[in-house]
Amino acid sequence: MMDESVEVENISLFQPLPSADEEHDEDDTLISPTRKRGHRSANYSSDEDVALIKAREFVSLDAIAGVDQSSSTYWSRISEHFHRNANTTMSRTIGSLQHRWSTIQECCNKWKSCLAQVARQHPSGVPLQEQANLAQERYKAMDQQKHRPFTMQHCWTLLQNNQKWIDREFECPPKKQRSNCSSSADFEAHEEDEGTDEMSKRPAGRKKEKDRLKKDVGGYKEAIQKMIESKEKLAVDKDSRWTEIKAIEERKVAIEERKAAAEERKAANEEERLRLKGEKARAQAAAEERKAATKKKDEDQKIMFMDTNALDDTQRAYVEAMRAKILAEILGGSGGGSV
Repeated sequence: MMDESVEVENISLFQPLPSADEEHDEDDTLISPTRKRGHRSANYSSDEDVALIKAREFVSLDAIAGVDQSSSTYWSRISEHFHRNANTTMSRTIGSLQHRWSTIQECCNKWKSCLAQVARQHPSGVPLQEQANLAQERYKAMDQQKHRPFTMQHCWTLLQNNQKWIDREFECPPKKQRSNCSSSADFEAHEEDEGTDEMSKRPAGRKKEKDRLKKDVGGYKEAIQKMIESKEKLAVDKDSRWTEIKAIEERKVAIEERKAAAEERKAANEEERLRLKGEKARAQAAAEERKAATKKKDEDQKIMFMDTNALDDTQRAYVEAMRAKILAEILGGSGGGSV
């Protein structure tokens, strides 16, 4: 499923954006020398909405005052910051700012709910533009009379990632006299103080929506915890797998080393076998040479001591020649011995 905090800053909504204050009508009171008190003032501009959100964020995040301030002081500081930084010539009353903030919060809460419903009902892969279109249809359906679209994209862009606004239901509001943060009734009382009587009229089912959002937050925490546990398990499995792979590689290296040692022994054995074979061949050759020398010596001795009386002249001449040759060899040292 897709995350419920769908990013839509860069989405061009299919509906044309009217002025920021067409979202809800308001009876603002303008302090101006050219207007009478109680007359309806001009609608809030987008710049004024942005200035109001930033002023409330600045005062809420004040590390010195924090929640240790009364509701009147809290909104007085918001008003001062707003008029000091807003790009407008209008002068807004505190009641007007409270009412406008209530309108912004109500519309952005409804828009967030619509985005969450679309995200839960559609799997990943749905284009952001189509999600925004579906959320707009849901938003307009919630306005059963005028079917007005969501036109506070400039506010939603600031608030959707504002942790202070996201956690607003779980925080203590700026304190009133003789009040504390121990009960949800104090929180409801603070919200009533923040606006006029008209502001205190909430749409039906708001408490139910709050309860649902709280459950969603719990579900997110549980999902995140499961994700963390899953990552830790994957890390353990990865380490275990790495240990197994390392052991397998070490065994492979040991086997290769044993194979290399066996090859070395085989080569050494072959070299020794060839050496012995050579020595044997040389010994055989020497023996054959000695045998041939002995045979020749015996033949030479027969010729040297042969009786030539029974021989004819030719045979006697042959024997004499052989004797001369044998003598020459003996005297020349080539015979290696004597008769």
